[in-house]
Amino acid sequence: LLLLSQTTSSQNLIDPILQPYCDSSSCWHWSFPPPELCPLVINPSCPNNTDASENIAAYQNKTENKAAKCGINQYQQDCYCNLKTGLSCVWSCSWEIWWKTEDWLQQTCPPNSPATNPLNFSPLPPCAKNCLDDSLFQYGCLTQTSNCFCSRGDLFDCHKKCHKEKKWRQIQEWLQDVCDINEAAAVEDLKSGRFSL
Repeated sequence: LLLLSQTTSSQNLIDPILQPYCDSSSCWHWSFPPPELCPLVINPSCPNNTDASENIAAYQNKTENKAAKCGINQYQQDCYCNLKTGLSCVWSCSWEIWWKTEDWLQQTCPPNSPATNPLNFSPLPPCAKNCLDDSLFQYGCLTQTSNCFCSRGDLFDCHKKCHKEKKWRQIQEWLQDVCDINEAAAVEDLKSGRFSL
């Protein structure tokens, strides 16, 4: 369990309510802090008033513009932008929202952050590499980040093109690294070709 941190300055904080909104997203909800993907910190520039996402009473009393302007609890940029699957909370939204959220993340995180970098397919054996690269793009993961690949949780049967144990081991190790999953989970995921975070 991550503990709520003390108040900090608003520099280098990421406010999840600023990402494109979707009803089915689990990235934040009214009257609750966001999920503890990273330690949460209090942003002093977001007072607990009608503009704050944590204030459900204020939201219910509003008659117009029921959009929150900030969240009191936010993420530190250096943690959030290093998450390889931080956007999995948006996966249930439309492709349009997904792509807009990826754009938001690109603008929010420093260049070359793990959260925004395209996947490196080079550690994969040739029997799976091109297949996975092509399949992921064709599916709709246009930026080919770990956020999209790991949220989808599908090897697109590319692993079945490899017939040697050594090749499967390479895929398993790549999967562990890319999606931050443990060895036992990667072994099972490789057998089925599907996985969930």
